[in-house]
Amino acid sequence: MEIGLKSGLRKPKWLVLSLLLIGFLSFHAYHRYCFERRKALVKRLKNAGATVRYTWFGVSSMPAFLRPHLQFINLPVKPRVFNIDANNHQVSDETLHDLERMTYLSFLKLENCNVTDATLERLKGLENIRELNLRGTNITDQGLRHLENKPYLLSINLEQTAVTPATVNRLQSKINQLKENLTSSTQRDKKLVITISNKQSPPEQLPASSVKSD
Repeated sequence: MEIGLKSGLRKPKWLVLSLLLIGFLSFHAYHRYCFERRKALVKRLKNAGATVRYTWFGVSSMPAFLRPHLQFINLPVKPRVFNIDANNHQVSDETLHDLERMTYLSFLKLENCNVTDATLERLKGLENIRELNLRGTNITDQGLRHLENKPYLLSINLEQTAVTPATVNRLQSKINQLKENLTSSTQRDKKLVITISNKQSPPEQLPASSVKSD
């Protein structure tokens, strides 16, 4: 009788351990999947000629003797992309697929890239965005609405886009750090020239790290 009772008490313990193990393995598999997707995005960007810079535990530089060994460390914490400079390169919405996984991204420069509102939609959940250069892109008023929840957004360049002053005013009202600087009230190539800049001087950009990972 006692043996049966003890056996019955052990089952919940093993059940809990099994569930914990399944949860851990699922988390690890999902993290690995996200890592591979980010890695593929970085590869596409570099193939297009873009510059990608990394951060490690919130800083963008580390001792030089550690850098060659980082690619062999298979830990949940990896160097993360914080700066993408694709100005004047052949980067499109398709190139930027999975951009929403770059949760550390702070600086994104897409001047004269073939991107649309689809790319801005991918930024919707990236709260660390501080600087955007969208000059000469194909974005519209609808795409700009995806930026209204960016508490740290300090500057954005909307020159030569189809964005209208009404939408700019709406964005300004949502983000206190921004102010409008209407550089021209005329139409240039049927696109209103608009620049939004920070009320204060923009934060100093962190130096680039040579770590090749994400």
